[in-house]
Amino acid sequence: MARRLIGADHVFLLSAAAFAGAFLLILADTIGRSILQPAEIPAGIIVAIMGAPYFLYLLAKTDK
Repeated sequence: MARRLIGADHVFLLSAAAFAGAFLLILADTIGRSILQPAEIPAGIIVAIMGAPYFLYLLAKTDK
């Protein structure tokens, strides 16, 4: 995702990927804690739900 936003410039790509990953994990943790209160949904499940459509998009987009 970071490569699509930033491009192939490796100088900025590493920091953009780190920031995007941290933001995604914090967002997933916040969503997991606030959906079913007082129970919590693990952040890994929320990340998988958010990342699966993008992964399927990438699979469908690749040349056959």
